[in-house]
Amino acid sequence: MGIYSLNADKRLMTIRQIKEIIGELYLKDRTLVCDDYDYCLQYLKKFLDFNIYEYPSGESYWNWVIPDKYTVREAYIKDLETGRILIDVKDHPLHLASYSASFEGVLDYNELEEHLYWNENVPEGIPNYHKFQYRPWEKDWKFGVSSKQLEGFNKNGKYYVKIDTVFEKGALKVGEYFKKGKSDETILLVAHLDHPGQVNDGLIGVIVELAIMLELINKETHYSYLFLIVQEFLGSIAYLNTCKKNIKDFKMGIFAEMLSTGMNLQLQKSFLGNTYIDKVAEMVFKEQSVNFELLEYMKGVGNDEIVFESPGIEIPFVSIVRARTKGKMYDQYHTSLDNMDLLDDCQIEESLIMLRKIIDALESDMYVKRNFDGFICLSNPSVDLYFDRGVLGIDEKTKVNMHNFLFGGFRLFDGKHRISDIAMKYDVPFGLLSDFIHKMKAKGLVDLSHA
Repeated sequence: MGIYSLNADKRLMTIRQIKEIIGELYLKDRTLVCDDYDYCLQYLKKFLDFNIYEYPSGESYWNWVIPDKYTVREAYIKDLETGRILIDVKDHPLHLASYSASFEGVLDYNELEEHLYWNENVPEGIPNYHKFQYRPWEKDWKFGVSSKQLEGFNKNGKYYVKIDTVFEKGALKVGEYFKKGKSDETILLVAHLDHPGQVNDGLIGVIVELAIMLELINKETHYSYLFLIVQEFLGSIAYLNTCKKNIKDFKMGIFAEMLSTGMNLQLQKSFLGNTYIDKVAEMVFKEQSVNFELLEYMKGVGNDEIVFESPGIEIPFVSIVRARTKGKMYDQYHTSLDNMDLLDDCQIEESLIMLRKIIDALESDMYVKRNFDGFICLSNPSVDLYFDRGVLGIDEKTKVNMHNFLFGGFRLFDGKHRISDIAMKYDVPFGLLSDFIHKMKAKGLVDLSHA
């Protein structure tokens, strides 16, 4: 069997396949504009034939500048006394800060130290340094080292440094897949593919959302779906500034990353915090009984949702991650230790389930308009929707108290409330209530519509 095979009926991507794809791509030097990033996009196109949009180097959007294409030919630090190469970018892409300028020369330790960065809190991890790629007008260089590697440097020594990098005109590339639904109203799924040599910061979100899109493409959906593979901030910014689609159709979005860090899930609200996507996502998380933390906007991880929520764009976005609220996001964050060892089947599966359940709820959620007045008799054979009095209104399968809904919920079948509104008001599981209301529709008691 190849790395990926489609289930003929459901087009499901297995957890094993998700991990294999991540393993193939995570050590690539996935900086903003480079051959490795382009390779990753082309690799992913084997699974989903998305469009690739290009934004030329030097173009500016909202004062953000698209950098040149960046190529690392070689980069290392040699101890002149021992002749030993201490740091070599061939060993890990994080050893050289992305968009470092070329340099060659002999430095003493104090001079070299100004160009080293490390993280004392993660002594075995090589840290990520990303400032240069967002500031193409600055030319400098840095090497990333672990604290343990730093201990191997002689503070009285001399070091030969060689960095050979190439800057040339190229193009920032963004992947876009659009799945048309019955409605032009569009739900965005966004994740970023950059962050070299790291698994959770970006890459896993791309692959999990890719798996979700593979499930959606052959389904008949009410909403349209737009899947975007971007570079953090810059890809989203470039896309929105040149988007050929009607941005007014972009009704809501979900950003996902950091989905297998060992932490519990976090659901971060949109800027307004009370939009439709906020309410449905929170309802789904609570009903699934997962361990999660509900956060206000920007009280947790911040990513491309910031761009889509920015002034004048203002598309409500929730984000789904696994991180801490206080302190470091997760122990291996922004280091080389964010690697394949962190991938956990259960955490990946749970993340997939939550995304899938949110989309399922959005798709099946509708406004309810009753075609009756009064207090109808549900036990009448012509209706036959009564909950067994022997269990006092408790559904035996889910053990949910339906009495409050049955005695008052029909008032909300006014064409102004969705199924989700009613489910949340009466604390009834969305799926159970949706099934019941669809049975009422089959009896001609209610009409359902998305608008």
